[in-house]
Amino acid sequence: MNLENFLKNSVLPEMQVTSLYFKPNIPQDKLVNAIKEYAPNIGMSTVIALIDETFWGSGKEGMIITDENIILSKKLGGRSIPLSSVNQIHIKDKNLIINDIPVTKFNNPEVLPLTAFGSKLNEFITATKNTTNKLKKNALDVSTTSQLSIFLIRLTEPLYFESTPIDRRKSGATTIGYVLAANINEEQLKFIRFKGNFASNEELLCLSWLDSHDNKDSFFCVTNCGVHSVLSGQPATFLSHDNLRSLSALEEYKESRYVGIRLSNNDGIIVSIQNTFIRPYAFELFSGLISILNGHEPTSRIINENLSQKETNIISSQHDSFSYDDNKENTSKFTDSIEQQNFARHKNTSIPLRHHSNDHLFDFIIQINSVDNVGDFIGSLLSDSNNPNSKIKKKFQSYIARTTTFFRKEIVEKEGFFQFKNDIATMEVSGAVMAFVFIQMLERGLSEDIAKNILFEGIRATFNIKSSAQRDPTSAALIRIIDSYLSDDSTNEIFLNIILRLIGSNLNGSLLPNYNEVLEKHFNFLDEFIPTMDPSFTNFVNKMIYESNFLIDDILDTRW
Repeated sequence: MNLENFLKNSVLPEMQVTSLYFKPNIPQDKLVNAIKEYAPNIGMSTVIALIDETFWGSGKEGMIITDENIILSKKLGGRSIPLSSVNQIHIKDKNLIINDIPVTKFNNPEVLPLTAFGSKLNEFITATKNTTNKLKKNALDVSTTSQLSIFLIRLTEPLYFESTPIDRRKSGATTIGYVLAANINEEQLKFIRFKGNFASNEELLCLSWLDSHDNKDSFFCVTNCGVHSVLSGQPATFLSHDNLRSLSALEEYKESRYVGIRLSNNDGIIVSIQNTFIRPYAFELFSGLISILNGHEPTSRIINENLSQKETNIISSQHDSFSYDDNKENTSKFTDSIEQQNFARHKNTSIPLRHHSNDHLFDFIIQINSVDNVGDFIGSLLSDSNNPNSKIKKKFQSYIARTTTFFRKEIVEKEGFFQFKNDIATMEVSGAVMAFVFIQMLERGLSEDIAKNILFEGIRATFNIKSSAQRDPTSAALIRIIDSYLSDDSTNEIFLNIILRLIGSNLNGSLLPNYNEVLEKHFNFLDEFIPTMDPSFTNFVNKMIYESNFLIDDILDTRW
């Protein structure tokens, strides 16, 4: 990871100060003056941070930071210091100290931001030195890791305090700050691996953000090798599964705004942020984790003692339950499971959207992706780890998991369209995001044969399909959905088509190649209805574009 991406994930770029600037919010006039005055050989796009030491704010004196160098103006000594030569760096009482030697002193009156900047630079330098020679760690076997991954899923469902008001106990809510690895994007994952100093064979399973800001600078996480607790400005804590196996969880404790777990060796580990309404999960997490490490089943939750069996049933049967309803008189097993007579509206809309009760597919996708994150990784150690097909298949699968999860959070939970919280909508959204990335692969120059291979293998991985993608009923239904987008002339048509297919499939109660006849009855209300999905739908579209670009970048970088 480079310095630019490291700082981007910190709180520093959000600081409102008048003389310390971070990319991409460096004033252009100041940057131009600084480069002309004391850094004429560097490009503007390479500047990550700028300290302006001038009284009038011209930028002609100060310090420039790039991914490779620290550059000081003439007033500060007129030096260029390669970052590769820096072992430690601090800004204390306005003094810039590098490798324990005072280099210069700033006149900048804003002492605290400068000190924080120096601390963050030193954190990056230290982490970079630690990652130059990563060793492998002892990791769990596939079976234990899979069991642990399934256990960690249940913590996504919040447990509320008895005092929590009913209106705070929202249907479909997830535990605040706690996320599974499937919901971490590639950029965040790189940052987490870097800051946590992951071993080369270490894979993320779940994570708890320890900062309430938008930055992701502090976190607790569970991997296939152990647990990490990383707090900004403090030494990172790592405890291996080998060590955890011989310990027990004693009690939760509060420290500042955090919740930690006290272990039987009297060590404490910060796990989550305190929340007014949701109970801490540190004790449940560590008790279950240690039970699994010792070959035992974790204690069932009081609210749902059949959760494990329910998850097992979904995995064993879900992918056989879909077929395409080309003839309304021929209803599939999927259609039969829907309460078509229930017209209860969750969000008041001009179109009478239905409530369909069957909602297992989304959890199945996330669960399979979480388990495969580890299974594919361990399997790669036993085979050709450079196989491009297996790597891209895994990334495609994670792309589907992340985008469908974002749809749930934005459209269903945030915007209130609980009518789309069912298997029909999950199939439509999965097909839409697959179609979008397939079209983008072709537009960015990937051959149709490779794009189709990625698509079919990605479908098989996402839905745990063992047979050919073309012969499986779930896959066949998805391919028909994808086909419906291939004739769209622009991305705007694709986005509109997503909304129309969501509405049509909801009203029809089953999947169709197109929903023109269904939508005809409600055509006059579409113009009124579509804006009610914003701004959440626009956020979902932006997320889909962002994630698809990441995926295609990886595909294009792969040697086939």
